[in-house]
Amino acid sequence: MTKINELGIFEKPVNHVLVNEYTAGQGIMPHTDGPAFHRIVTTLTIGSHCLLDMYNPVDLQVLYIFTLIEKHNIRYIDMGNL
Repeated sequence: MTKINELGIFEKPVNHVLVNEYTAGQGIMPHTDGPAFHRIVTTLTIGSHCLLDMYNPVDLQVLYIFTLIEKHNIRYIDMGNL
């Protein structure tokens, strides 16, 4: 991390470095990073192209209500009334 910090790219010192290696077609599932990764996440891809799909965070309250309804086999939910 010292060498990365010495580059002077980031305003604050880097607190975490994660190195992953994937073969073609591999990757990670959608997820939300914890507070250690807030506010800046940087991705560096070497030797190939990379596709990143970014999503808006899921409203966990709506997801929880939807899950409860799904458990009772109700197929329709009016999201406007939540």
